[in-house]
Amino acid sequence: MKTMTRNARLCVLTLGVACAALVCCTNAYANGTTIIVSDGTTGSLNQIALKDTFDDNQRAPLWKELFEDPNNVRVVEANKRLELRTSALATGGFAGFLSNAWRLDPRYDFAMKVDFHYDLYTLNEEGSIGIGLTPSAENPFSRRVELSVGCVENFRSYRYERVNGYATQAGYFQRWENDGTLYVSYDSQYDVLYLSLTGYGPEQAWATFDGLLRGTWGARPLYVYLGGRSTGLAITSGRAYLDNIVVEAGKIIEASLKTVYRFWSPVNKAHFFTISEAEKNSLVNEYSDVWKLEGTMLRAFPDTSDPNCRPVYRFWSDQTMSHLYTLSEKEAAKLINEQSFIWTYQGVAFYAYPPGKQPSWALPVYRFWSRSAAVHFYTPSETEVARLRQFPSDVWYYEGIAWYAVP
Repeated sequence: MKTMTRNARLCVLTLGVACAALVCCTNAYANGTTIIVSDGTTGSLNQIALKDTFDDNQRAPLWKELFEDPNNVRVVEANKRLELRTSALATGGFAGFLSNAWRLDPRYDFAMKVDFHYDLYTLNEEGSIGIGLTPSAENPFSRRVELSVGCVENFRSYRYERVNGYATQAGYFQRWENDGTLYVSYDSQYDVLYLSLTGYGPEQAWATFDGLLRGTWGARPLYVYLGGRSTGLAITSGRAYLDNIVVEAGKIIEASLKTVYRFWSPVNKAHFFTISEAEKNSLVNEYSDVWKLEGTMLRAFPDTSDPNCRPVYRFWSDQTMSHLYTLSEKEAAKLINEQSFIWTYQGVAFYAYPPGKQPSWALPVYRFWSRSAAVHFYTPSETEVARLRQFPSDVWYYEGIAWYAVP
């Protein structure tokens, strides 16, 4: 840590933030039913990267819910499995679990499977349940590959579907079994995705997609989803469900959201923000006379695991005794090239969403500048924003939205 004097000039740690992978753990979530036992990089199918048995009957932090028609189509983690339940009013909407804070890296091979049960046989209705991949959490069904099991008008089927915008490719295969396993595997060297009903790889493949994940989708990290659909089909408990999803090989990217901590310095009369637990602990334990922990300011990423995020650059000024944070590469370059006598570049503080790239659930972080105090201030609080905007502009000048963060 760089200090100039203990009483006033604690400025910054320049911390490197690296891509985080899911860490070794045998009891990561409730009751140990969801386990992560490797860093995600495996050379053998004997080393599990991720598994959820759904035995605890509650959604683990691995997943977030995804619903298009919540009144008529739902998935419920119950009876030690993931059940699809629908009403006869359903019109084709999807319900499921979408991977939360983790994705598959398409630069590496992967292999995953999930067990299914589907015992419905219909006349004119339609229903299905399965597993899919998408590069987008905001619009998962506009680009996806899905392998499912279901029934369509007297025809019990397996189905695959590849959707890329308006282009759709689909196929059916007659199904005789009510129980089985769906397999998805990937050869990163040749950018080939395999969907299968019997096992991994080209020998077992029912459907093969070349040049999709790294080519068409640009090597974006892949979200995994589980769930199903219904059109006019009422599905009750125990009729259609998934169980025991296992990622047996692959590199899992953890979109490891971290808390951004907010400090106030009564000495410097300025705020400071950090995503680093080590830096936070150092300020609390060693520099509490300079920096007071005020709490948290939303969350952000410590890495580039979400390709929509951009680095937030951090600067320190010995003249103003304050920090400046900017997501603007243009502003960062100007400070480095033209104002280095005022601002010292300290690296990337964290990664956040720029305006226009934020998900619908992200919250804005507002930026203010005080000419009289010569400090910047950042806040996601609408209450603070309203209070600061009551001051004259030479006291607090509103500069707009700095970036978008995660609640």
